[in-house]
Amino acid sequence: MALRKLKSGFRQAGAFVSKQNHIDLLPIRHALKGYSKGHFKQDSLSGLNVALLAFPQGMAYALIAGLPIQYGILSFVAASLIASLFSSSRFNSYGPSNATAVLILSTFLGLQLPEEITPIALPALVLLTGIFLIIGSYLRLAKIVQYISKTVITGYITGAALLIIANQVKNALGFDIPQASSFFGVVQGTLSQLPTTHLPSLVLSLTTAAIYFALVRHFRSLPNVAITLVCMGIVSTLMAHIGYPVETLQAINLADWNPVAFPSQFELWNQLLLPALALAFLITLESCSIGKSLAARSGDRLNTNQEMFGLGVGNIASACLGGMAASASLTRSSLNCNGRA
Repeated sequence: MALRKLKSGFRQAGAFVSKQNHIDLLPIRHALKGYSKGHFKQDSLSGLNVALLAFPQGMAYALIAGLPIQYGILSFVAASLIASLFSSSRFNSYGPSNATAVLILSTFLGLQLPEEITPIALPALVLLTGIFLIIGSYLRLAKIVQYISKTVITGYITGAALLIIANQVKNALGFDIPQASSFFGVVQGTLSQLPTTHLPSLVLSLTTAAIYFALVRHFRSLPNVAITLVCMGIVSTLMAHIGYPVETLQAINLADWNPVAFPSQFELWNQLLLPALALAFLITLESCSIGKSLAARSGDRLNTNQEMFGLGVGNIASACLGGMAASASLTRSSLNCNGRA
């Protein structure tokens, strides 16, 4: 009897705290009210476009962070499925982002951990980040975003876009550059390697851009990302057959996936506390900035605390699955927004 009363008290206290802090433990149920076949068709096209963009992006962001490509893919899968159930934005697309990848890279470069420790330290970093996000959502810390001026948010989004472009130029030109954690470092490394540009890679990149923009201009209602990827898969295969092979990433086998092992050393957890706090703040700023910008286009309002809560749950899921830190993605969210407009 006493145990039942104690459990009931905890449930009531949790419900009271959630209500006071405007945290809905399952907001997806509101989106399902009045959901129609038209919504499903539109969402399916958006989902297909976003998913086909997210897989190569996830691999790229994992490589930027100095991690194997599966970390980016698993992060996208976990965050897109879990964070979306608990967040407040209908436009934000969740998963790894350029900013979080760069911060993860700088964190491990700064800590100078042995290479064999990284697969254990990363899940701990992501788990701590998710915990900080959930705690912050209940303390209404996401409200600090509303005190950040529109000019700062615009500057941040512009900077993030420039960093994304800078990090992808080397892939478009077909060469590698030394790891860099700043925009100017990436630009400097890119300029130094320009003489080594791989012509087939450049041709493939320009052809991809031409096909995509032509489709967007003349066939806006089609899943243009998916069509472009299929076309370029055929083009790259033909190039390989005529003597211009395109370098591909090493395939991953899901059968090799193992349960995540979290570290047992207290010292390592202690080292990761501040980086996790910084990562949680960056994720909140990035996701809420993108979410508010996209919501303003359609006259919606973003519940920033709910968004922070959803990201916290999504990052904990990503940590348990073996992925990297997840945030809202500027490019995927914009694509999702345009697909639903």
